[in-house]
Amino acid sequence: MAGSASDAPILLIGLARPELLDERPGWGPGAPGTTPVALEPLGEDECARLVRKLLGGAGPPAEVLASIAERAGGNPLFVEELVAELIDQGVLSQSGGHWTATADLVRAPIPGTISALLASRLDRLDLEERSMLERASVVGQVFDRRALAA
Repeated sequence: MAGSASDAPILLIGLARPELLDERPGWGPGAPGTTPVALEPLGEDECARLVRKLLGGAGPPAEVLASIAERAGGNPLFVEELVAELIDQGVLSQSGGHWTATADLVRAPIPGTISALLASRLDRLDLEERSMLERASVVGQVFDRRALAA
């Protein structure tokens, strides 16, 4: 697509893992008119900023932020789901406008990968919620409540 539209001012974004270039070295950076941009994992400060934003600006103590950043490995989706899981388990709680850890985050029973964490969270949904998500997953990216109800 990029090659056939070389005289048109367009922005074409392609997402891939670095391994794609190992298998197809002529794709991406090797193609004319392309500029690769590598997205690196979030650093500890960026993870802390994301956690604070997720918690409405009132973040937990620095050691809690560091622990979340370390466990998430810089993956923003993992940070988001990890914070939600810690709240659901009561390991992270809000009191007087401040977030605190009620238990040792290192010992909290949190799956070690984003896939396992998402699967664990889905497994704990009640039957009605899980049934709704299963139905929604086959409707497509855009749907309305009527389609889901049907």
